[in-house]
Amino acid sequence: EQGCLITPGEFLPLAEDMGERVALDGWLVQQACIQALPWIESGRVREISVNVSPRDLMMPGFADTLSATAAATGFPLDRLVVEVTEAVFIENLDMMREQLFELTRTGVRMALDDFGTGYSNLRSLVGLPFSKIKLDRSLIGEMETSDRVAMLVSTLVQWARASNLEIVAEGVETEMQSILLKSLGCSSLQ
Repeated sequence: EQGCLITPGEFLPLAEDMGERVALDGWLVQQACIQALPWIESGRVREISVNVSPRDLMMPGFADTLSATAAATGFPLDRLVVEVTEAVFIENLDMMREQLFELTRTGVRMALDDFGTGYSNLRSLVGLPFSKIKLDRSLIGEMETSDRVAMLVSTLVQWARASNLEIVAEGVETEMQSILLKSLGCSSLQ
């Protein structure tokens, strides 16, 4: 019998409700590292990114667990990027700051995912150890039709570049979006 497609939006909350989210996340990181290691070693891929939930970040010892999981596969930790969304800062900024710095101490790099759609307290973000900012796809989708959104994206790209942060545009779907982003200085498109 043929199975049905279940999206992450459906199964991740279920895994969390069942108390299996941490185990699932650990298994996914392990499998991603195992699969990507040959690509990293051959130079075909520069890095891999994994999303981390706010709940995972709140767990004591999370940084050590994540780095140990990746390291056990032989994966180079400096090629692992942990992506978090702005939502992690709503709960407890001080605790999240500690956890992010703890993760960077293990060698992994940090990326702020879906930037521009959530908390966006720029003052709070300045002192956090991100090496990458990922502009949310909703901003990219509106760039062509809204001058205000295009100006916001331009400003964010300039800020990231001035802050020595890599900036990635998510959800680039048209050639015009690609041209606009590249003209702004954003060459990493997803």
